[in-house]
Amino acid sequence: MDTLDSVGHSHAAFGQHIQARAIWREAFRLYRDHGRDTDAERARRQLDDLDSTPTSVKPSQDAMGTRPAGEAESS
Repeated sequence: MDTLDSVGHSHAAFGQHIQARAIWREAFRLYRDHGRDTDAERARRQLDDLDSTPTSVKPSQDAMGTRPAGEAESS
């Protein structure tokens, strides 16, 4: 569960808010299901913060952060 929280932070830091949101939702659910109320509340606040931030996905990437086949990475 804590790993999901960390991965969510990494996605958020790179502007990958769709991915961060999905991961933090899962972390929230797991924390809540395991009675980790403080951690669940923290995950909920992180989700709330993302909800007030515009979603960002690079045009050359899909929601999973992958490029279409044959498209090279730009430098």
